[in-house]
Amino acid sequence: MPGGHVPGTKKTKNFDKRQIKFIFENKRIMGKQISLYDTIGSEESWVKEWQDMPEYSTENLEPKFQILISFRTEDDYRKFGKLIEQKITYKTKSIWYPEAKQIEVEHLRWVVEDEK
Repeated sequence: MPGGHVPGTKKTKNFDKRQIKFIFENKRIMGKQISLYDTIGSEESWVKEWQDMPEYSTENLEPKFQILISFRTEDDYRKFGKLIEQKITYKTKSIWYPEAKQIEVEHLRWVVEDEK
């Protein structure tokens, strides 16, 4: 029967692809809630891989305040965009004020060239 062992279970069992899909969609194996760690080994398995890595922390980027603004007319909508000096369209779902600038991160990727 095609399939494989799912780590993190007490019993070794072969699962076919439909069973594996069901397990991951429902995040349960034999009634037990599973996590990503259960599928790749123990929670401590990442510790070996992250030895001597630099500390990483990030500032809280969540907004301090949010409001919902409603407009009676399309003209009001356009005037508001001009007032705050931001381009808003019918597809705009949210904005930052003052306008948040996009940070270029393309140059921050780690790329390994093929050694030939």
